[in-house]
Amino acid sequence: MSLTGDLITFISDDVGVSGLIDDRIFDVYVPENTAMPYVSFIRESMEIEDHITGKTPLRTSMYSCTVVSEKSVTGEAVEEALITLLASTRGTIGSSNVRVIYYQGSTDTFLPPVDGSEESTHLIELSFEVHWFST
Repeated sequence: MSLTGDLITFISDDVGVSGLIDDRIFDVYVPENTAMPYVSFIRESMEIEDHITGKTPLRTSMYSCTVVSEKSVTGEAVEEALITLLASTRGTIGSSNVRVIYYQGSTDTFLPPVDGSEESTHLIELSFEVHWFST
């Protein structure tokens, strides 16, 4: 499995996160009419770490997780659960050897209602930097 797949499985298997979003974590694309809250997980980039002696198996990948919710208190609970789970995680995740995961911060966006209701959508985008070894 890929690092992305391993991370999604790792997040889905965590009771702190799954208790808030059930199994609603998606790799990039979210099915239409998905109930909120949910998380969209995207790999933004991947770099191979070079060394003076040549290429190494060490990789750095940047990920963003977007938490989508109707209420900010719900979105913030999911955000905190993801930070608690992922920040500074080390070791084997699935078939991936993770050296360390750094939490890089988050941004909030509120989308106004589009259907005349009073319900807006709260988006929280979290950024993580993952250092890992390819096998």
